Amino acid sequence: MNSNNHAYTVQYKGPKVTFADVPSGVCSVILNIDDNGTLHKMELTAGFFGIRQNSETKALRPEIGWAIIDTGEKPDTAPPGSRHQ
Repeated sequence: MNSNNHAYTVQYKGPKVTFADVPSGVCSVILNIDDNGTLHKMELTAGFFGIRQNSETKALRPEIGWAIIDTGEKPDTAPPGSRHQ
């Protein structure tokens, strides 16, 4: 606060970091799943999905998670131990 008890903002003029400057931090693998004889080709994706900012402190924190996605495709090969070998 300045001497008049008014808040002020300082514009940062230094170098900036963009999302293009940061590696994605996401990894994916294909899962071939045998669900009691029905084969599914799934994709497991995990890692850093985004960021969240605290509205009071303005601090940033990573959003880390995972998802399993049905590709809608048939598996290239049956999973080990599958009835479809």
